[in-house]
This record gives sequence, structure tokens and C-alpha cells, in this order.
Amino acid sequence: MKRIGMGLAIVVFLVVVGAILAPFLIDLNRYKPTLLSQIRPYVGREIDFQDIELTILTGLGAEIQGLRIADDPAFSNADFLTLDRLKVRIRLLPLLGKKVEVRSILIREPVVQIVRNAKGAFNFQNVVISQAGATGAKAEAQEESDSSSSKKTSTGSLGFLAGFLVNELEIQHGSILYRDEKSRAGSEPLSVEQLDLKVEDVSLHGPIGIRLSAALMEHAKQNFDLTAQVGPLGEQLQIEKVPFKVQADLQEFPIKSLLAWLPEGLPMGVFGGKLGFQSVMEGSMEQGISSETEVDLSDLVLQELGEGGEMTGKLEGKLSSKMRLLYPAQQLLVESFACSVNGNGVQMEGSLEQFLKESRWDVRARTENLRPADLLALFPMVARSLPKDLRLDGPVVIQLHSSGNPGDFKVDGEASLDGMKVEYGETFRKAAAIPFSLSFEGEKKAANLTVKKLGVKLHQLDVGVSGDILLDKPIRLGLLVQTNSISLQGWEGIFPILSSYHIEGDLYARSSLRGTPENLSANLQAASDRISFRMEASGPARESSEPIPGVLEALNLEVQARMEAGSLAATAELKAKSGEVRSIRLDKILGRFQLQKNVLEIQGLELRAYEGGIRSTGRIDLASKSWLFRPVVQEVSVGPLLDQLTQYKGLFSGKLSGELTAEGAAAEEGQKAAVAANGQFRISEGTLENFNLVESVLDALFGLEGVAQALSKKQGEIAKHEKTRFDYMDLKFDMKDQGIQLNSELHNVHTSKITDSDVLLDGKVGLEDQLLDLKGKVLLSKKHSEDLARQAEALKALLNPEQRMVLPISLKGSISKPIPSLDSQYVLGAMARYYGRKGLEKLGEELGFPKKKEGKKPVEKLLKDLLQK
Repeated sequence: MKRIGMGLAIVVFLVVVGAILAPFLIDLNRYKPTLLSQIRPYVGREIDFQDIELTILTGLGAEIQGLRIADDPAFSNADFLTLDRLKVRIRLLPLLGKKVEVRSILIREPVVQIVRNAKGAFNFQNVVISQAGATGAKAEAQEESDSSSSKKTSTGSLGFLAGFLVNELEIQHGSILYRDEKSRAGSEPLSVEQLDLKVEDVSLHGPIGIRLSAALMEHAKQNFDLTAQVGPLGEQLQIEKVPFKVQADLQEFPIKSLLAWLPEGLPMGVFGGKLGFQSVMEGSMEQGISSETEVDLSDLVLQELGEGGEMTGKLEGKLSSKMRLLYPAQQLLVESFACSVNGNGVQMEGSLEQFLKESRWDVRARTENLRPADLLALFPMVARSLPKDLRLDGPVVIQLHSSGNPGDFKVDGEASLDGMKVEYGETFRKAAAIPFSLSFEGEKKAANLTVKKLGVKLHQLDVGVSGDILLDKPIRLGLLVQTNSISLQGWEGIFPILSSYHIEGDLYARSSLRGTPENLSANLQAASDRISFRMEASGPARESSEPIPGVLEALNLEVQARMEAGSLAATAELKAKSGEVRSIRLDKILGRFQLQKNVLEIQGLELRAYEGGIRSTGRIDLASKSWLFRPVVQEVSVGPLLDQLTQYKGLFSGKLSGELTAEGAAAEEGQKAAVAANGQFRISEGTLENFNLVESVLDALFGLEGVAQALSKKQGEIAKHEKTRFDYMDLKFDMKDQGIQLNSELHNVHTSKITDSDVLLDGKVGLEDQLLDLKGKVLLSKKHSEDLARQAEALKALLNPEQRMVLPISLKGSISKPIPSLDSQYVLGAMARYYGRKGLEKLGEELGFPKKKEGKKPVEKLLKDLLQK
């Protein structure tokens, strides 16, 4: 026994000594040329190493130092792969049975440089078996295949690989650099540093452990960790049945480092921020894969690209998801998905089926505490693009549901702004308590989108849109828009401009839209049983005047519009059975309008008012803001019209007929609008209520020295009128240069009992001061003239060839207080000439001048000569 023990000890001693001395006695470097010659045919690159040595005490195997694989010369002259050391350990006992089983592989400090050139090719694409090696490999594989067939080994078996599996693989302090010359030429490469990878318990019959750590994007320390368990693989490898569990963790990843790698054309880039996530995935392709992920964004700041681009506020984002993938059933179940930015979030759940074929989905989404004002404050560049007077305050609640596939799907949703305060300057103001929502329900089949309802609810308004949209080229629309019967009360709180109108009543509207967006036709119909309103007076009298009431009954509006090549053309017809404005009764209101080439034509506006008819045509040029109106009136009671619409109350009466043309243009800021008008009217059976024109003139005539004494009647005995009454007055006017040029004729003016005197006036009326500057004459009736001439023979000097007495007059003062005056110098001069002529005739008789013969007037000729001299 002692000899046996001594023998075993000697053997062990010799083995240990041999293990110690073997690396020094066996030099594997002398086999380097042979090893490289065997490897190079299988690698499409230049390959080399510095040293190779045998290891025994730390495990039977070999250690290679300074291994390098050259890059493709088309990319660079550098190395594609370099590593400090490569250690391979094999099992001893299987080696005694002529089987090679690798126990472990250790790779220290590998550096891999990956490049994509400008043509999109990668530098690792030809790191494959060479043609010669491929041919030998194919022959060898064929022999192995034949051998396997002869042994009737199953094609899917992995048993033959059991001896080649590595029990343990470890990479220490590796680096990967990626440079993209196609999309990001000249930019810094993406880097993975401090890469540590350990794969343990590699086998076919147990789970394989994997742990990976690395520093991403030149981070100072490792900020990425991944742990996983995969397997068992089984001898019959079926990927779908292999179970696994993977956990990944990323911390403080600098998002700005991705700026150069983001897609081109983005409106904003990353200025700063950090990214972190935690994710867990487990299961198998056959049984299903469950995943839970959480992503955190902290201190994220975005900046508009370009010089002087604005930056966002600091964004704090969160994303979490919980999903399950059932691969055999091609089904993805989203149990929950939520993302938020500074507390403004969106949640979603649903499913995606048949994602490898014609995918189908069923998804629901909703918002959580979504406050647009908060997001706009964080994104000033977005807020800048919105109207500056727009103000939002409060949450919006959005719900959305969609199901189907890309060719056939349904979608419905609603956005509630009930709790939001919305303001747009002085135009629109919705308080938080006023209902306001948008909704949509529709479905798409092939190229047809059916809009079951696109709804807008605001206060008491409910607008619904339905119809079809053909998603073709071009898109074609066929939509119907209609409202409920809207109460018009209470809208002044939403539209402040309505507050001065005090509108009450109801309104119903309906419209259709047909055609393409570039060639669209619309038909609008609106109706109301009754609309009442009150308008504030304008001008200086606004504060002291009562609001002007009005009402329209049985109102109907129909509009036909067409948008073609960016130009809008439309026709409209307005009808109302009756109405009342300022206690003015309006009946049979009818208006016809046409819009074409930016010009609104008033083809006809007709109504009955003031016991007569009014109609008008005109146009408004919307581009130049110029306008033209041609109103025509017929038998309108002018007294009530002026009493109610002007300041000249109680001054006129009669029936007005005629027409005028008025035109002008909108004034520039700080200037007065230029308005010009001209026309002609007739007032029949009229009265000037504030003075008696003819009687005032006669009073002046009777007051002249030499006239009163000659009259047989005293002035006080002549019948008086407080008004100027006439059968009709013809009036022509031309308004321009802040004045009105008048030409008027009053016919059959009533004086005492005689009714056929006439008055002719011509002159100017000031628009601003309303002062009169008129001149003309009074033509007394023939009978009246004869009566006066009999009583005062000298008045015959005022007779015209028609034997009507002509009295020149002027009219001064204002429209409310006119001051007529007689041209007394003319009257006295005519009378003097009359008396002189009579005196000369008498003197001629006394001197024996011959009496005048037919056709000859020597006395008159003498008188004329004397008077002229």
C-alpha cells in the first residue's frame, strides 16, 4: 500500500510539475503561421495577433493577446476589431475522450468600429467565410449531412451542438463605436463604452444567464444594465417555445447626445435633458410575452432649429405601459398605456390583431388633467403661432374609440371643454360653466368615409354634420349641416358684440356642402319665426337716446355659394313677411344679392314702409371698400320718415317719390369718408310746416314804402297761413365737397285762396352746419298777380310775359329755421322804372310828341335811353 501511495504521489507531483512547466516548454507561437493560414480563408479580412500561449493551471486552454481584424480598405486603413486578450478554456475529461468542450471564453477590452458609408453599405458586410473556405465548408457540411442521414438523426436536433456550446462567455470593458456617413456625415460617432457581458450556465437543458452593463454615449459610468434568463433551449430547438425573462434599466441618458442622430427636417432639436427607463419582459413566443415598461424624461428642453430659435420650458415626462403579446394568435393586448408631460396625460388601452397580415385594432384613449394652457406655456413657439388674443384656462377631456382595419374602421370621440374658459379678445368669451363640446362618429370603408355625426355643442346651439367623404384624388365631399332650433337669448355673454342688440327669438339653419375642396358648392337655408332686437343709437345723441327696437317676422334666408379656384361666388335671397324698426312698420321685405369676384351686388332690395314702396340696387367692392347705392322710393310719406329717421321732426309732410345715386369708399384711419350723391325727387301734396314762404315774401313786399300806400287793402287784412302748402315740389340735388347743391321747384303753392303760385330755388346747403344759401323767385298765380296790379298799378312792373308777378327772393338760415327775404332793391328799381316810364309818356303828351305807332315805341325808346344813361 505504501508503494501504491508513493506511486500516486509521484504521478500527481509529475502532473503538477508538468502543468507548471508546460506553458514554458510548449511554445504555441511557432504554430502561429499555421493557425493564421487556417483561419484566414474563413475571414474576409487581414487578421493577426501578437502572442498565443498555453494555459493549464488557470484552466486548460489558450490565451491570445493583441488580436486584430483589419477594416475593409474601402472604408478605412484602421482596424475593424481589436482586443487585448482572448482566453479560451476547455474541459479536460472530455478531451481525454477526444471531445472538445469549451468551458469558457473571456474577451478583454474589445473595440469594434462599425461604419456605414455614404452609399449605405456597412463595413462588417464582408466579414464572412471566403469563397475558398465556403466551398470547403459546403463540402464538409454535405459530408456531415450525409453522415447524419445515415445515422437517421432528426433534422431539428441540436444534440450534435452540445459539445460546442460555451458554458461561460465573458466580455470585459468592451467598446463599440458607430459612425454614419450617409445620414450624419462628419458627426460624432455613437459610442458604447465600459461594456461588460457575462453569459453563464450555457446548456441545452437549463436556463442561460445573461448580464450586460455599459456606459452609453460616453457616460462617466455604466448607466445601462440588462439581465436575462433564456432557456432551456432543448435538443429540439423551437424558438417559439423557449422561455425567457429580460430586465433592462437605463439611467441618466443624455438626450442631447442624440441630437445629431435625429431625423432631418424636425422643427425642434434637443437642448438638454435626461432619459431613464425600466423594462421587464418575460414569457415565450408560444405562451405569450408580457412586458411592463416605465420611461422617465427629466429636465427636457427643446429648442427651435435655426438662429435665434426659442426654447421650451423644462419638460418632465413619464410613460408607462403594460402589454401582452400572443404571437401565434397575432394579437397584442395593451392592458394600459399612459404618457404625460408635466402632469398633462393621455391613457390608452386596446388590442391589435393579425399584425402580420391585415391588422385589426380596437383602441380606446382618454386624457387625464389635460390643460392646454399649461402646455402652451411650455411651448412658446407653438403659442406664438396662435392668435395673440386667444386665452385658454382649464382642462379639456377627450375620449376616443376606434376599431377595424386600415380599409374598414370606425371611430368615435368627444372633446369636452365644459370646464374650460376660452376667450378670444372681445369677440368670443366662454365661461367655465357654459357647455362646449366637439364630437365625431364615423366609419371608413375602402375609399369612402361616412360621417355619421360631427357635432359642435355650445350653450344652446347643437350643430350636426353628416354625409360622405370620398377619399380619392381629389377628395369629394357630400355633407349636410343642420342645427337645432336655437334660442337667441343669452348669447351676449359668449359674443360680447351682441350685448348692444338684446336679441331674442329663435333660429334654425340647414346647409349642404358638395364637391371638392378646390371646387365646393354650398346651399344654406336659415329661418326664424320671430327675431327681436334693440340697437343703441349712434353719434352724439347716443347717451341721451333710448335704444332703437326692432323685430322681423317669418324670416327666411337662402344662400347658394360656390368656391372655385380660390374665388368665392354666391347668390342670396332674403325674405321677411313683416317687421318693425323704430316703430316703423315694414312689410313684404325681399332682398336679392350676388357675390362675384370680390364684389357684392345688391340686385334688388324691396319693402313697403311709410305707406309707400322702397327698392334699391347697388354694389360693394370688398377689396377696395368702395360702394354704390341706387335707392328708389314711391309714394312714401315723407313726414313720418323724417320725423323718425332725422332731427327734422315736424318740418315736412307729403308723398315722396324719386331716386338717387350715392357712392363712396371707406375712410382711411384718421380721415373722413368721401361720399357723393345726386338724384331727383318729387314731393306731392306737401307742406313746409315751419314757415310760410310765399306769405313771408308778400309781407316783405307789402312792407315796402310806396307799395302799402298803393294797396287798397291793409297788410293785416290779408289771410295768413302758418305753413307752406304746395301740390308738388320737384327737387334735384348734387352732394359733394361737404355741401348739397339744390335745384327745386314748388308748384301750386297755396296763398290765401289762390293755389297756383310757384317757387323756384337754386343754391347750396351745408352738410356740417346745415346752413342755407338759396336764391330764386316766387311766381304768383296769374289771378293773384292781376288783383295786386289792379290795387297797385306800379306792381305791373313785376309782371312777366305770362302776366305773372315775379318776386326775386333768397333763403338763408338753417333747415330748421329758414329765413326767406325779398330782393327789395330789384322790386323798388322795377317800380321806379315803371313810374319813370309813365312820367315820360305824360310829358310827351304835354309836349305834343306823336303817339306811338304799330311796331314803334319812341317814348319807351327815349325812356330806355335815359334810364341807361
